Amino acid sequence: MFQLWDFDVARYLPSGWDSEIREIASKHSKSVILVPTSITSRELDPNLTLETLVVDGAVVAEHLPWFFELYQGIFRELGQRCVSEELTIARDTIQAVNLNIQRGQKMRYECHVDSCFLTGILYATPCQPGTGGELVISLDQNALGPEQIERRSHIVQPETGRLLFFEGSKNPHFVRPLIHGAERISVVMSYFSHSFPEKDRAPDLRRHLYVGKK
Repeated sequence: MFQLWDFDVARYLPSGWDSEIREIASKHSKSVILVPTSITSRELDPNLTLETLVVDGAVVAEHLPWFFELYQGIFRELGQRCVSEELTIARDTIQAVNLNIQRGQKMRYECHVDSCFLTGILYATPCQPGTGGELVISLDQNALGPEQIERRSHIVQPETGRLLFFEGSKNPHFVRPLIHGAERISVVMSYFSHSFPEKDRAPDLRRHLYVGKK
């Protein structure tokens, strides 16, 4: 059974946090061309190319140290309320946390499953209903491609300061393109457990997400 846990975490965030994240995204984002050949990819067309913008965890740790403290501390504690297994943070800083950024109407994030036990997502920008940018999570664990994922799905409307958790390794998901609005920024966090330790993370994921197609 699919479950999604939702928290309003505004009280834990420093004043101006969303502006600070947008500034880091503006200054440090890198364009990555995803070719969905990773073992985590769930696209139907392996030759598809999708542009995305990313800021890796090492940059987040350096320029947003308060966020990394939240990832290691209160956000992990909130995630622990959702599951029975003890959660652990990632030792690989680059993949522990990242900013996922979409700009304009041509970008969307690929259909995929996550390579961690529990995924946390904090939204730094809102997307109004009807403007695109929704997270679409399939209720069919075998779904491939946007159409199949959309067929039976749970839709998440991004709201600034909203933190959600779900077991992203089980349910394929993707992010719809923006229809209106200039930018969508989410901060994605990876947590692990005894049944899904960090050492079992997909070995090709670092290159797939942070290097992409040359």
